[in-house]
Amino acid sequence: MGVDLIAIRGIFYNTSTSYVIGLFFILSSQMLGYGLVGIFRRFLVWPAGMIWPGNLIYCAVYHVLHDDIDNDDSLNTSRWTMSRLKFFYLALLFQFLWYWIPGYICPILSYFSLFCVIFPNNIIVSQVTGVNGLGFTSFELNWNSWVAFLGSPIVVPFWYKNF
Repeated sequence: MGVDLIAIRGIFYNTSTSYVIGLFFILSSQMLGYGLVGIFRRFLVWPAGMIWPGNLIYCAVYHVLHDDIDNDDSLNTSRWTMSRLKFFYLALLFQFLWYWIPGYICPILSYFSLFCVIFPNNIIVSQVTGVNGLGFTSFELNWNSWVAFLGSPIVVPFWYKNF
């Protein structure tokens, strides 16, 4: 948030901020915010209603990666032979490939409109069905294009309707 304020000040008000002052502003605003949350943690942290579901994703990943797996419970037996960390690295590799192949190697996989390929010189069809137009019948394989303006739909629960 502090970086946004420094950028807005430079863009809209045409004033420049030195790097040292910007660094001190960001550090002081973050320390002030965390200090106030520490003081009011009884009201801001401890109640279960204050937990945002977006934070639960990070908590679950940290718990899975750092939990002890030396439990001797016979009920927790599983056929899964791959370690959690190896699965995490494989998912990270596939996510990296899924980002780079449509993003840089073959960008046609990011956005695709079949009608624009069939009628390449028709301006009206391009404006209605093209990706940079209205986008009707355009096909997208890039996750970033799906969630560019929404945030991640995985993070927000389906029952939360107060956006």
